[in-house]
Amino acid sequence: MAHGIPCIISDCCAGVEYICNGKDGLLFEKESIEDLKKKVRIAENDPDWGAVAEELRCTFSKKEYSVQNHVRHLVRVYEEIIQDK
Repeated sequence: MAHGIPCIISDCCAGVEYICNGKDGLLFEKESIEDLKKKVRIAENDPDWGAVAEELRCTFSKKEYSVQNHVRHLVRVYEEIIQDK
């Protein structure tokens, strides 16, 4: 996504938190080769898909999804878990 490339990911992976299905990527049904093929065809043939990629390049915030922010978030989660014990 950071490079303006819409993602096609399984609907059961952690990336679903970052994908708005049909807007900045496509989700396919877990373990469904047919659904994955369908989503790849959409990405290949849909003329609007290029506009999606361009919008991603313009709006994606590298700061928001930086390694530093990710680590900060993980530390907060771990601290909350420790405090709850």
